[in-house]
Order: sequence, then C-alpha cells, then structure tokens
Amino acid sequence: MSEISYFQRYSQKENHTTNNTLLILKHFYQSSPLKIQTIFTELLGEEMEIGLLFQQQKKQSNSIPDARISQSAFDIFIETKMGDSLDLNQMNRHIESIKNSKCVNSFLIGLTKLPVEKEAVSSIRDRCNKEGIKFVALTFLDLVNALKEVCQDYEVVLQDILNDYEGYLRSENLLPDGDRIVVVPCGTSMETNCKYKIYFEPSKRPSKFNSRFIGLYHKKRVSFVGEIHTVFVGKYNPIRGRVENSKLEKFENKLEIDEAQKTALEVFQSGVYPPETFQAEEHRFYFVEDFKSTDFVKSSKYGIRGTRIFNLHELLKRDPVDTLTVGQVAEGLKGITFT
Repeated sequence: MSEISYFQRYSQKENHTTNNTLLILKHFYQSSPLKIQTIFTELLGEEMEIGLLFQQQKKQSNSIPDARISQSAFDIFIETKMGDSLDLNQMNRHIESIKNSKCVNSFLIGLTKLPVEKEAVSSIRDRCNKEGIKFVALTFLDLVNALKEVCQDYEVVLQDILNDYEGYLRSENLLPDGDRIVVVPCGTSMETNCKYKIYFEPSKRPSKFNSRFIGLYHKKRVSFVGEIHTVFVGKYNPIRGRVENSKLEKFENKLEIDEAQKTALEVFQSGVYPPETFQAEEHRFYFVEDFKSTDFVKSSKYGIRGTRIFNLHELLKRDPVDTLTVGQVAEGLKGITFT
C-alpha cells in the first residue's frame, strides 16, 4: 500500500463515496480506455465500445467518405446507496430524467453494499425496459472484482490506487463482512516476525486491524498466518532505551501495554533494521497468538507490491456464519493459489 491516501476518508456521505468511485474509474480510464471498456462490458452484460472508432470507406446516406473517426454515444447513470436497498421513487425519477435526455444507449446502475432484493430489481428493470433503458444492480464488491480482473501485476501504481480504494470501501464498511486475511510482504524481517509473533510497519501506513488474520508473504508465497489480537503503536527512543508515545489500537485482553512495549523494544534493538530506521518514526505492531505454517502461492508472474486483502469465507468456500480458527485458515490455504 502506498504511504499516501488517494481516496479521502473523512466523510461517509453517499456523494463522497460516489466521487471516490468516479475517481477510481477515471484512473483506470486514463491508464487504458480498453480497461474501462472491459470492465463495463462485464458489469453491464453488453458489449461496450469506449473511445474513438476508426472507420474507412463507411457508406453514409448520400456519400462514402474516405475515413470516419467517431465515438459511441451512451450514458451511464449511477445511483449510490450505502446499504442494500434502492429508493424506488427516486429510481423512477431517474428513469424519467434519463428518458427525457433521449440518449440512444442509456444505462442505470444501482450501486450498493449488499445485493438489492430481487423483487426491487425486477420492478426497476421492468420500468427501465419500457423506456429502453438498461438497468443493472451492482455491489461495491462486484466493482472491485471487475477492477482487479483488468489490473496487471506490473501496473504497480494502478495497483496502489486500487488497493487504497478497496481500503477506503472497507473503512466505510461498504464491502461485505466476513473473516479477512491481509497479506503483507516480508523479506529480511520474516525470522523476527515469527520469533516475536508480530508484524510491524511505519504507523503512517493505513492500519490493517480490520482484518482478523495476517499472512506473511515472501518469494511469491504466504508461508505463515496468524490471528491479530493486539495492535500497538510506539516510537523507539535510543537515548532513553525505551518505547515512547505508545498506545493500543486494538486490545483483546491478551496483551497488556507494558508487555507490548517490552516486545517492541526487543524488536527495535534486535538489529533486524538499522537503528535509524526505527528512530525516525512511530511503528505499528500487530501481535498474534502464534504463526501457523501454510502455503498460499501466487501463481501469476510478478510478486505483490504492497498489501492484498482476501475474504476467507469466499476463498475457502465456507459459510459466512462459520468462525474460522487460525489452524483452519492455515490448513485451508495450503494448495490454493491467487493471482
């Protein structure tokens, strides 16, 4: 994850979420119009042509010009809701407005956290069909998955932006609940992570405490997984030989702040990184009860850059009501691959 935030998080209003959604789509369009064409073709269920169309010797009503450069005419309207329902009266007003715009090819999208009830979808779709408008009900998860499908491993900036958009949606509780695992890249720190049963990073990075599990990734595979029970932030003062400005961000009665300070101090003094690395800024520590070995392999060509978040119930094909143990997660991930 990049150290800046592409998507603002200070508001929970629908228009702010819509703005961020348009922003992620704009980033993907600027990267490649073909990406947006692929995304909307998949989401809308209809072949879309986005961008300029180049034609030669295309017959018109009274002549045949040597060449024609044109652009497909369509309108996509989006109504964003933070829950799982759409206001039918509001949607009817949208339909009237779209009908009056007289665009040849119009789409209306209902974008929600959870799937809209089938009866409501059918009602809106029937009304849209009468006016020649195509209606599609989508969730934020549908959109994120479609974006991921067209984002290549080597497109590191675009991946940063997409990861931050997904992080924004999670911070606003707009993605479905379920046990999640955050996969974090480790290198020289892997041995220290396992020894002290922690993962650590500069505190200015977005916190990962909303994920229940954490996976340690190196050389294209997640080799260890743990369940986060405490998140602690502190800064090392080498002159005083202690951790300062310390605070707990997540606490489940498994680790007192004094214990967290002691363990953090040992890590600061372990030599895993040069002392000046820890002196410069606060670090966040994620404590786990234990790391279990696993083998969750990245099958595509490039390694990950930054964090990745997975829904474990979807990944392991488990009922969302199941409460997973770290042992079940570690065993279940063995032999599973991701791209």
